[in-house]
Amino acid sequence: MSRCLAPGTQLCLSFAVTNEWVMSKSAYHHSANYESVVLFGRAVQVTGNDEFDAAFEAIINQLEPGRWEQVRAPSLSERKATALFRIPIEEGAFKSRSGGPSEEPGDMALPVWHGLLPAGS
Repeated sequence: MSRCLAPGTQLCLSFAVTNEWVMSKSAYHHSANYESVVLFGRAVQVTGNDEFDAAFEAIINQLEPGRWEQVRAPSLSERKATALFRIPIEEGAFKSRSGGPSEEPGDMALPVWHGLLPAGS
């Protein structure tokens, strides 16, 4: 993948997370509450040692704040085996859905539970 991201290569990154399942009284109106983003940019490889360390530290500390200070820094061979890229965002789009089910008025009398379930249940 690193070879495909030569300097200036345009790329698209997309992320999505399902937060809740939207359970309806009708099969048709079941849905999901979610957040998604699509980003476009051009990859720029991080090559300087200081910038590499700062980027790697930011990534590790996002997993657990303060983690970088607790672990061994990457060795020279680990640095050579790792490619980090900065991707300035040129364009992007965000989309989400939130809220409860949309029900047909005639379905409201059905003896079926409707509401939200956490994703992963």
